[in-house]
Amino acid sequence: MINLLYCFDSNYDEMAFTSIISVLDKINEQINLYIIHNTKDLIKNLPDYILQHENLNDINIYKFQSSQKHFPNIENSHVSEATYYRLFLEDYIDEKVDFLTYLDADVICLKNPIPYFKLKIQSMNDRKIEIGVMNQPGIPEVDTRSINLGINSGKYFNAGVMIINYSLWIEKNIKESAIKIINEKNNELSLWDQDVLNIIFDGKFENIDYKYNYRMDILNFSKSEVEVLENDIYLLHYFGKSKPWSLKGIN
Repeated sequence: MINLLYCFDSNYDEMAFTSIISVLDKINEQINLYIIHNTKDLIKNLPDYILQHENLNDINIYKFQSSQKHFPNIENSHVSEATYYRLFLEDYIDEKVDFLTYLDADVICLKNPIPYFKLKIQSMNDRKIEIGVMNQPGIPEVDTRSINLGINSGKYFNAGVMIINYSLWIEKNIKESAIKIINEKNNELSLWDQDVLNIIFDGKFENIDYKYNYRMDILNFSKSEVEVLENDIYLLHYFGKSKPWSLKGIN
């Protein structure tokens, strides 16, 4: 059974609920839902539509608490400290969980991704790979910052959709590695925990097809993309500062 993970704060509740509903409505089997949030009463705000959905098997909600008080470069940005929550999974998720599939709150499900995720999970399990993510081929060539961060593989992935081999994640002690990087490279982490994860894994990941993390800049959206979205894309990821719910995005 797929274990679906979200990490967000109260500013993103409605957006995350929309993402969760889009997944539940498109799949054809039950899943477990895990949420790490900044409050302890999120369950009171969850729509009945989610709680009573036929494709929801179980839901687990955790309030984020950490001795790590500083999270770099979130001031005056479009993200909050919640972007760092997933680095602390082992403080919340039971170690008996085998795999987690993480989605950003601004990811919308257009088609059922479960069969593909199951194939990737099997491959990652067989090959002992910790994470599955979408590589962004052009970034290392045009972004010397990744080299300055200590990413030597020439690869850089987007972390908006992640398949996590959780037992290996714990074994690799991701939390402690992440805290060390946050403290050492404080001012250099302009893409927040995504930079941290890229430093830790440095090109060692299972590649996810772009159809399962289709990144769309709504300000540069082309009508020619409509056919691609309707025919090919499973998970649509709105990236950047402007979202469909922002004034600029609506316009």
